[in-house]
Amino acid sequence: MIGFYPSQWLGNFHLQPIDHLIKERLHIPHYYRYMDDMLLLSSSKRDLLKAKTVIDSELSKMGLKIRCNIEEKSKKNWEVFKPRETGLAFVGAKFTPYRISETSCRYEWRMTMTRGTMLRMTRKFRRISEKKRVTLHDAASIVSGYGIARHGSNWRFEKKWLRPVFDFEKAKEIVSIESKKQNAAPRCVRPIPPRCRDVRYRIVSRRRPRKEA
Repeated sequence: MIGFYPSQWLGNFHLQPIDHLIKERLHIPHYYRYMDDMLLLSSSKRDLLKAKTVIDSELSKMGLKIRCNIEEKSKKNWEVFKPRETGLAFVGAKFTPYRISETSCRYEWRMTMTRGTMLRMTRKFRRISEKKRVTLHDAASIVSGYGIARHGSNWRFEKKWLRPVFDFEKAKEIVSIESKKQNAAPRCVRPIPPRCRDVRYRIVSRRRPRKEA
């Protein structure tokens, strides 16, 4: 789910000036970014539209751009909306507001996984369950999947689609056993070549002895 590791570093390296621009120059009160997914929250629609124009201008100087909705109609690449009315989807999770009471203006936000995230996780669990031997990496993926599902209101999804495919306790047991095997296995230590020993000895022998008090 993390993806290609160097892409995270490259994303932070190239988009770091945009982060400083949004917080220090545009003064957007709430700003979140994961890779190339940006989320800006403000009480003013005008400020958000202004920020979109400035970000487009800065990205064009870097040779980048935000795709227009016309280029890919099935996917909304950017939009301005009210989270309390439509909810909020970000990095594979959906946040839905619920009013605490009819007389109160306070809201409680509940997090659930998006449909695409649930589908990918279910397919991954099935592929691992069909293997003859579950490796440490596979079991760790199962435990990680359960952790993501339990970090929110996904208990129905877990009960119906995850538990019947692969049990959480079984995955934890595999991770524990395989980790102990790896830690107990003797590590191969390469001997120091004779030339390196001589150099090390000469460096140590050049040190001056400490004077006794």
